[in-house]
Amino acid sequence: MSKLARLIKDNIYKDYAPQELIQENVIQFKGWKCSAGTEGLFIDWGGEVWPATCVVQSRRHRLGSIYDDSPIELLDDYITCQAKTCPCLVEIYLPKYKNDPTSLVENLSGDVSLLDFDAIARASDHDRHRKYIMWAFGRKCNFSCSYCDDHSHSKDDNDLVTKTAIEKVTEYSDRFRQGKSLMWSFTGGEPTINPLFFDFVKLLHSKGDTVTVASNGSQHANYYAELSQYANINISVHFEYLKPSKLGKIVSTVIQNQPMWFGLNFMIMPGKLDKCIEYITELKKIPNFKERTNVHFDILRVKNTGVFEIYAAEELEIIKKLQSGDYD
Repeated sequence: MSKLARLIKDNIYKDYAPQELIQENVIQFKGWKCSAGTEGLFIDWGGEVWPATCVVQSRRHRLGSIYDDSPIELLDDYITCQAKTCPCLVEIYLPKYKNDPTSLVENLSGDVSLLDFDAIARASDHDRHRKYIMWAFGRKCNFSCSYCDDHSHSKDDNDLVTKTAIEKVTEYSDRFRQGKSLMWSFTGGEPTINPLFFDFVKLLHSKGDTVTVASNGSQHANYYAELSQYANINISVHFEYLKPSKLGKIVSTVIQNQPMWFGLNFMIMPGKLDKCIEYITELKKIPNFKERTNVHFDILRVKNTGVFEIYAAEELEIIKKLQSGDYD
């Protein structure tokens, strides 16, 4: 796991993977000041623009829409977190502090506990010099996973992002970046089923931005191999739809093409760890799989609730072992 979250206490810091914070349930920042809106943005499935995913339900801090003629607002200061928990892995390590903005200053590496810290910063120097936009690139999806929230997928062509919306976001992002490069993260729905998507990714790549695409693996292997020359690719492995044989072909083809970054996210439902082990067993047979593929194992939330599923203690221990890279 990549240690992207820098936890700070009394100017001493220690780096953790965001998944570690989720697993230990230390993602409660209500009342903290967060850089969402100044360092990061979220564009939701309906084209509404927000500082982060956590404010969508309350509709606080709405910045605008990509589907009308009104301008999208730019924020210039931190906002106060009102969420019970931080719902998104990437937003966990957006800079934020509990009381004092000077607590974001870190001087020395040391022992900072997951249970006692006053601020979070980005651990990677590369991340510090860029801003972040997460875009749920339309609701339309060709899967219907049993655990997927109802608001985040549909079968309707009207839920595909339009050319006009892409042009508006491109113009807004050039104002939002304020001299920094951007890190784009595309989710869905399923972004790759939009015929406009590939050329948009190529445009962002030509601007020097970093693009990461979360896909369900439904495209053919050569599509992902070509896309991997312009974007980081993260395949969400849904056992209900993506078969081991197809996943193996995608993985083999992509890593032979020497991608910039390639990853798999296994969506593990309670009681389905044996299925995950089955997939991993097959993937380990692919040459250079472990060296060239970043693998994560996600615990899921109860559909339409935002609340994490309940896993047996034994399951959580095995997931921790898998997260460490121990697949044997």
